[in-house]
Amino acid sequence: MSDVIFVGPSLAGGEALRRIDAVTVRGPAGAGDILEAVEAGAHRIGLIDGYFDQRLAVWHKEILWALSRGVHVYGAASMGALRAAELSPFGMRGVGVIFDWYRSGLIEADDEVAVVHQDEETDYRSVSEALVNIRATLVAARREGLIDREQEELLVSLGRATFYPDRHLRSLVRRARAMADSGDAYERLEKWLGAGRELPMDQKREDALELLDVMRQNRQLDSEPFMARFDFEYTEVWHEFVRRTRARAGGPAQRVALEQHRMPQPSDESSVSFVVDGGSFAVDEAMPSERVSPQAWRAGLERVLATHLAPALNVRIEAAETQQAADAFRRQHGLLTTEQTREWLDARGLSMSTFSRLMHDNVLVSRCSAALNRIVTAEVEDLERLKR
Repeated sequence: MSDVIFVGPSLAGGEALRRIDAVTVRGPAGAGDILEAVEAGAHRIGLIDGYFDQRLAVWHKEILWALSRGVHVYGAASMGALRAAELSPFGMRGVGVIFDWYRSGLIEADDEVAVVHQDEETDYRSVSEALVNIRATLVAARREGLIDREQEELLVSLGRATFYPDRHLRSLVRRARAMADSGDAYERLEKWLGAGRELPMDQKREDALELLDVMRQNRQLDSEPFMARFDFEYTEVWHEFVRRTRARAGGPAQRVALEQHRMPQPSDESSVSFVVDGGSFAVDEAMPSERVSPQAWRAGLERVLATHLAPALNVRIEAAETQQAADAFRRQHGLLTTEQTREWLDARGLSMSTFSRLMHDNVLVSRCSAALNRIVTAEVEDLERLKR
């Protein structure tokens, strides 16, 4: 899997496939879906639609994690526009009018893009109208001379005061008409809207199509992994989120357990433990012995421990360090072009994003080891002084 698009109801999945080829189209994203897509090999992700109330929303941290793993992430139209406006300083790329509205501060509320929609069988068809589409339609109506700016602002205000599942422009117009001394403008607007289900202006759809066009045009530009200019902070909350997401998807369970206020007995030779912030991490080394060698398990263990220890040791990895490690690895293995690298990785069932993550972790382990060596050496020297 290379490109993944999360879409519905802003655009039907079939229409997305006709607009851009060689992609995997999935429904609206919820918490954990982007993490799963990256672990399945996504190189680029287009986030258009996401859940608001039905499921936990896409977490900012999983988008940051995707970016830190070399994945290009685009956002537009709905949840994608909202998250892109929040995370564009970190490299998520926003597209479209609604993204610009959020980024400029013209709109701020999450429910500006929220709608109630049906299920996958109906392509997640909307049964309410997004306030951003109502705004776009009212702008067009004012430009047509049907309403003035004051009437436009009243209708937007009524829309904002209405719970998003109940938002329908036609009902807002009827309410405004009942409030007005003269309802002529609202009568003209009602006639212009007609009896059809769709609004004249579907800004979410237009922005979704623009995102697909931009991703198609940028396919060659995005051939190299995204280089994040920030350090992703691994936390206990993040690791619990990963564990729960993998468990939900039937993926590999985490072998690392945080056991507060418990230290293994000295005779327990099957486990490795360390202490962080008053808690003890205990890892049973015997668990994977049937599947991997002790050396491989130890290497994997070092990486897991390093991700936990890095914040405590104040170890931060610059994007340039990861790139240098990747360049050195490619030279060592004769992978002088992107195509050679992709073929080499494909033969081993690895994605470019996974390769980027592994190179990052190589640097992380080295840096954490160096920091620990300094700390342990100082501790040993102090202990030796006690014996004098």
